[in-house]
Amino acid sequence: MDVTFSGFDPFRVLADWTKEYVDLRFLVLSGYSEKIYAERLIRAGASGYISKNTDLDNLVESIKQVAEGELAVSPRTARKLLNAYRGRVTSKGYVGGVEALTDRELQVLGLIAQGMSTTQIASDMGIGKKTVDTFKERIKSKLLLQTSLQLAQYAGRALGISG
Repeated sequence: MDVTFSGFDPFRVLADWTKEYVDLRFLVLSGYSEKIYAERLIRAGASGYISKNTDLDNLVESIKQVAEGELAVSPRTARKLLNAYRGRVTSKGYVGGVEALTDRELQVLGLIAQGMSTTQIASDMGIGKKTVDTFKERIKSKLLLQTSLQLAQYAGRALGISG
């Protein structure tokens, strides 16, 4: 699975799928930033997260790991998960930037990065335009942004698809 389907909340759907299909394991193959998405999707129920830019050998090895019930992530993500498990936060003692966003706020930011308008985001997520505006204001506040243009530019930089 990937994280960018229209009308699709990857965090909620993955959590639902892992409850409904308890014998299945899910490996996320994505072009989106591992730094931003991997830990969240693992917490939602994924058994692994790898980049679309990975080589064939790594892809095959990751599939084998997930099939054997192991977690398939990069060493960087493994360290991040272990530190979170141990209760650590960033070296400065706080979590900032995209990591401070809730899953729904991150979903809105991702749709902004895709160039969607407030109306399109509302339709895609099945929520009202005022709710989208509220999400946008919360995101701007957490990211210390002032304008919608800054938000759109930030979204494009932070969540741009790799390769």
